[in-house]
Amino acid sequence: MIETIISLESLEAVKEFNKAALENHGDVTLFSGRYIIDGKSIMGILSMDLTKPIKVEIDDPVNKDIIASVDKFRV
Repeated sequence: MIETIISLESLEAVKEFNKAALENHGDVTLFSGRYIIDGKSIMGILSMDLTKPIKVEIDDPVNKDIIASVDKFRV
């Protein structure tokens, strides 16, 4: 499992992260305060407060694109 803090401050960043999450076979979970969002749901991501850092957990990171995406947005 990979666990880190990311920042998705633009619509393009959300789209890129979501695309990588959809291609991953494992779960991608985002945490913001008391909210838990499925990283594969673009509507869920857009409903978050994107001005604050987001904790992300990736189970079974089979796809290397998700790892690169997480590293790109890490704070």
